[in-house]
Amino acid sequence: MYIDFIKANYSDKMEADQQEYIERDKKHLGRIIQDRITEDIEKIVERWYALDDIGFIEEEGIFANLLKEAEELYSFGYYVGAISLIGVASRTM
Repeated sequence: MYIDFIKANYSDKMEADQQEYIERDKKHLGRIIQDRITEDIEKIVERWYALDDIGFIEEEGIFANLLKEAEELYSFGYYVGAISLIGVASRTM
C-alpha cells in the first residue's frame, strides 16, 4: 500500500492563512529532506565516487542530461530509476 500525504489541503482555512500554512509545510519538508541526506551522506559520496568517469561527451543534448540525472539517481540510492534512465539514454544515441 502507498499513501501520499505530502501536501495538505487547506481549503478549510481562510485564504490569508493558506499561504502561511503552505510555507510552514515546505520548511518542514525541507528539514526532512536535509535530515535524510545528512543521515545518508557517507553512502551518497561513496556511491558517487565509485562511478567510473565518463570523460568528455561532445553532445550537449538529451543524452548527456539523462546520463547526468542517472548518475545522481544512483548516487542517492534510487537504483531502479537510474537503470530506467540509462535505458532511455541509450536509446537516444
